[in-house]
Amino acid sequence: MVEDKTQRVANFTKIRWKVLFELMGATGLDNPEKLTGRMFTAACSEPVKTYDEIYPPVPEGSLLEGGDVPFDLRNI
Repeated sequence: MVEDKTQRVANFTKIRWKVLFELMGATGLDNPEKLTGRMFTAACSEPVKTYDEIYPPVPEGSLLEGGDVPFDLRNI
């Protein structure tokens, strides 16, 4: 039902914001743009890696036409 989906999306969004603010509070940051992949680790990998190591940041503008697309993203 459409009504059910609307409520699920609203609930998901509310929880997502709550978790974001909890992360910011735990890290002592005042702005979500200051969160980086280096601040979080994936304990399910061996050895434990940061999210920056698993998902390297994409340089700004690299996905634009003529940009230098990172190798891992070329076939997506």
